[in-house]
Amino acid sequence: MGAIRIDRATDLDRRTIYGLRHRVYALELGQHAARPEAELTDSIDARNDYLTASVDDELVGFVSLTPPGGGVTRSTSTSRAKTFRSQSTAGSGKFGC
Repeated sequence: MGAIRIDRATDLDRRTIYGLRHRVYALELGQHAARPEAELTDSIDARNDYLTASVDDELVGFVSLTPPGGGVTRSTSTSRAKTFRSQSTAGSGKFGC
């Protein structure tokens, strides 16, 4: 396993993040209905910033950072790795709270 690299998310990373959210929160946990586009987004994604964790150029985790203001403050994280695909973790409660 290579070193973990932490970066600010690119637009392509965001699409991957939305897909990971869908897999975890809709398909694995059943907290949302499965969607045909296989992505899960919400109204504050445009304001969120994301830090990604990658190993060997594969996104294995992320942290969502929502700046103060607008009445919503939230931080969530999800991680996955090839050898731990069934062990996804979520930060502060149900997505979309």
